[in-house]
Amino acid sequence: MFKNIFLCFILVSFFIACSSAQQKPEDNVKNSLVKFLNSVPSDDEESLYAAGVGTADKDTINETQRLGLSREAAIADAYRKLTEKIKAVKVRGGITVEQKIAKNDLTQTQVEGVIKNAIIEKEQFMDDGGCAVILKLNRKNIDSTLGSEEKKE
Repeated sequence: MFKNIFLCFILVSFFIACSSAQQKPEDNVKNSLVKFLNSVPSDDEESLYAAGVGTADKDTINETQRLGLSREAAIADAYRKLTEKIKAVKVRGGITVEQKIAKNDLTQTQVEGVIKNAIIEKEQFMDDGGCAVILKLNRKNIDSTLGSEEKKE
């Protein structure tokens, strides 16, 4: 009788242990990153948002340098995405910023100036040393510099 109970206990323990396999570190990073990216606010009538993700080479000299490089890569990625959003904004005459850039080199400089006003809304380092950031850009900066005609409802 005790042998049967003990054998049942062993089998149940084995199945529980197998079913609750530990998460890999890569899964933790992936889950953290997905959670972070899901927290990016939607663009609204006051602000544009862009998320960026970056990482540095594992062979970087030390941890501090690697984290710094990851952060800079994430910021650069977010700036690139913010630039893409700004290029879709309609300006005076009903053309997009991207079309205006094609006609006038000054517009590209203005876009770069506007983007420099973006602020880091949130940043997070991942367990693997990567970094994710959210940039926020006030639409008033776009409107005053580029003459945006977007409708604000």
